[in-house]
Amino acid sequence: MVTENKITLLNEEFENEKTGEKIQGITWIHLKEKYNMLISKFSNEKVEFEIRVFEEKFQFEFPLQYKRFLLKYNGGQTPKTKFTINKKSSDLRGFFGFGNADENYNFTNYFRDDDEIWNFINNMVCPIGKNNYGDYILIGVGKENNGVIYFMYHDRPQKNIELCLDFALFIKKCKSETIGHIETIEERKEYLIANGNGDLVDDGLIEIWQAEIDRYANINQEELILEWILLDGHMHKRYISSQVTLA
Repeated sequence: MVTENKITLLNEEFENEKTGEKIQGITWIHLKEKYNMLISKFSNEKVEFEIRVFEEKFQFEFPLQYKRFLLKYNGGQTPKTKFTINKKSSDLRGFFGFGNADENYNFTNYFRDDDEIWNFINNMVCPIGKNNYGDYILIGVGKENNGVIYFMYHDRPQKNIELCLDFALFIKKCKSETIGHIETIEERKEYLIANGNGDLVDDGLIEIWQAEIDRYANINQEELILEWILLDGHMHKRYISSQVTLA
């Protein structure tokens, strides 16, 4: 579902970021779209600063549409989420973030070797998410592929499978289910016993169950909503800042 608010700016001058032309009295379009995807976001405290440091270190800029997502959600976990695009199907475990993001999804913790990030950037892509098998979702950061979304198997580097032209199209193809009730260890024991498999319950299985319960305990799913401002039909850096309040 897309909502759109249009405001004509009559008294302010802007510079077209592509041509350098000065424009006055252009149309400001605020787009807000809700998706069939659920996310458990990370804290976005100081994320704008963290993004800037990362971009300066690796000498590139995130595409504006995706950067707006980072500023709002700072990545996040996406349990029970799947997508099928161009005959490629996969789950999506979560998106990487900065600062206070979970250590399993934190750019600086997950990719501890700078050379690993440089290898991606030198190939004009950056990892933004992963599935349960450690395969990557990438975003194009070059001039020709800016914003394009790719899939890459973790054991087949340099072979990127193009999925779609931008981040919003990718999110649109993702479908999530609510986690719902998380069965307790006692409930799981009772189920196995009732089905004649009580002998399978041991310390190892209980440890696996407990790890799963702990993983989902602090997840708070919410509907993912992307919003951005278009000036003269294009996203404008001036209105990407997390300081801008979108009504």
